[in-house]
Amino acid sequence: MNLKTFTKTVLCFALFAVSAITAKAADHLAIVGDAVWGGWDLVKATAMVKSPNNPDVFMATVHLNAGRGFKFLTEREWGKLEYRSGASDAVLKSGIKHTLYASKGASEDGKFKVPESANYEIICDLARKTIEVKKVAYQAKEIRYAALWMIGDATAGDWDYNNGILLSQDSGNPTCYTATVELKEGEFKFTTNKQWGYDNSVYIFRDVNDQNKIVFGGEDNKWRITEDGMYNVTVDVPAKTISIKQIDDPAGHKPQFGNDVILVGDATIAGWNLDNAIYLEHTGQAGRVFKTTTYLEAGKGFKFLSMLSYDDIDYRPANNTVLNPGVPGTFVPSLPSSTDTKFSVERSGNYDIVCNMNNRTVVVTLSENQVLVNYPALWLIGSATSAGWNPGKAVELKRSEADPAVYTARVQLKKGEFKILTSKNVGFDQPTYYRDPTNEHRIVFGVDGDEVAKKDCKWTLSENAVGTYDVTVDIEAMTIFCDKVDMDEPSVESTDKELILIGDATYSAWNLPKSIVMTPVGPTTFKAVTHLEAGKEFKFLTELAWKRYEYRAESSRKELQEGFMSMLVPYRYINDEDDKDHDFKFVVKESGNYEIVCDLYIPALIIRKVRYQDTPVTYSSLWIVGSATPGGWTIERGIKMTQDENYPTKFTAKANLVPGELKFATNKFADFTQDFFFRGKDDYTAVLGGNDNKWNITEAGTYSVTIDVASKRVTITKPVRNNAPTGISTVDSSDEAPAEYFTLNGIKVTNPSSGIYIKRQGGKTTKVFVK
Repeated sequence: MNLKTFTKTVLCFALFAVSAITAKAADHLAIVGDAVWGGWDLVKATAMVKSPNNPDVFMATVHLNAGRGFKFLTEREWGKLEYRSGASDAVLKSGIKHTLYASKGASEDGKFKVPESANYEIICDLARKTIEVKKVAYQAKEIRYAALWMIGDATAGDWDYNNGILLSQDSGNPTCYTATVELKEGEFKFTTNKQWGYDNSVYIFRDVNDQNKIVFGGEDNKWRITEDGMYNVTVDVPAKTISIKQIDDPAGHKPQFGNDVILVGDATIAGWNLDNAIYLEHTGQAGRVFKTTTYLEAGKGFKFLSMLSYDDIDYRPANNTVLNPGVPGTFVPSLPSSTDTKFSVERSGNYDIVCNMNNRTVVVTLSENQVLVNYPALWLIGSATSAGWNPGKAVELKRSEADPAVYTARVQLKKGEFKILTSKNVGFDQPTYYRDPTNEHRIVFGVDGDEVAKKDCKWTLSENAVGTYDVTVDIEAMTIFCDKVDMDEPSVESTDKELILIGDATYSAWNLPKSIVMTPVGPTTFKAVTHLEAGKEFKFLTELAWKRYEYRAESSRKELQEGFMSMLVPYRYINDEDDKDHDFKFVVKESGNYEIVCDLYIPALIIRKVRYQDTPVTYSSLWIVGSATPGGWTIERGIKMTQDENYPTKFTAKANLVPGELKFATNKFADFTQDFFFRGKDDYTAVLGGNDNKWNITEAGTYSVTIDVASKRVTITKPVRNNAPTGISTVDSSDEAPAEYFTLNGIKVTNPSSGIYIKRQGGKTTKVFVK
């Protein structure tokens, strides 16, 4: 980055009081409607799973039928509190939030719908009254249930529905449900909805003829455990099978109990309050090794959780254990029914704590710096930040290695307000640093319910104070300083290494899903070859959204000259009026296909006409997506194709494919509303848009894939190996082009005699038998 001049200014804050976000909206949430498998039958309602980090957020990954309605119930009774779409039906788009309307007995009974039948992740935030659906990668089979629950006297929860043991969806195959649980002698069965009680749920019982099979409904046949211990339980719903395997050697077994390791205990600043719990961070080492640095008080206990709940597996010593610095202590996975043993230390102080989940050990060592350490990081949140009021997206203040009481960050702040959280993994009922009402440079500490938290004093930015700031918080001195950096442009890092070309000078016009994704060709350099129309405008986005970071022109309708550099002006959205006043765009004098190169380090761009001008180049990048690819139907994980330098309408890729389907996406950052190239009348023809016809791969292997978007021709060929089959299953149907024949060893044959040959004709390669 060029050398900048930094001017230190004092950020003036004004106190602006707002009421805190509070209250849990509902204990349960279930989906009903003819969009889900259970229809409007309350017994078959689809139970959603409450987020462990936020009691107001419910989640489910299930199948939704296109054009069919659904809504959400909080109780098993009509006319109670429901969440609907308002007065009219609403069609949800993948990745776009929509408002949830609480409708207790109201007449506005609008339903939600989706435009495409598929498996979706559904997220309902009842505090913010939003719903979001996202099409998931797994589409092989329809998903009926968001989770299963194990109940019975073999479990820690006994026959209490509220304490049913959760079986979560497998990340790779969400029609399978798994849990690692401690079971004792007794019986158990499964329910698909623990919310409605015994008489109002679908049960899964043991097949009387095969204990490894499940049946839905029928006789109350249960599974029986005869030996206490830890078990891995897996239920495959489509296959109607169950696997119950005892972990015979807990010390040697390495089950994956969860993605998190969380420190709690009265030896820590967190105490036993889950809202204050300390999340350990992954070290980056192989396997699951986590670390943190925090204060531990001598003689008091602590342990580790796998989820933010006391109802799931946690990690404790077999017996109460005092850890000596540098000496590994062993922990075992335990459920609430186990003896609640804990770790402790003999000397109070700051400790570096490392949990190795691979060998089930914890090591504590006294930190070199003994300034009081409470938190691994602090988090800025508020309308003045990019996170808004979403704790999960809060802006991190990193702890200084030299002084662990100091936390710093360089951030963009806009008109609004902010405060400082101690965790981004829980809601607002947590220890928080607020503005001292008498001194804008002082912080005060508040815990939910105390007088400081009730006052909820925040720092406020006026429109004139918007900009980039170096924020420094010292929790020992209880100070905050916000030093404004004298620079208008965002750092290169803030662009997240994305650059998107958009405007009516391009094929996409101003349509975000159809915008042109530029290709990174260096750490800060991006390139695209595409058609630009004379006299029409374009600019650049750093993410697929409006009102974010953009790169614009220096002046209105800045005309670019071939081979001459023009400055890119970074712009961060402040408000609509400012945006309108500074929305300067580029134009070209002559229509044509151009190579456009943007260097964000300078920042500047340069254009030149390319040699190929036969047809307009509409796309600069394509991606192969589908179940035949490693990334499945997740567009962001699609296989990037390379644009041919001489014929930029042609794209190629070497792709490792498996049996399955594929099609071609035009924007890796957009959802399924973008343009796709689908299979046409045969395997060698592509069409833009239309019916969702895909290419089918029948054999795994490395394929050469080519698509020419101008001629709409596609070739998908598997290289021929010596003395090996080609894996090509198509039949040659074109007789117009001259044919060439090769032996299986790759030798060209002019007049083939009887036998098996490789035939190449009209861009197609097939295996044929010549009689």
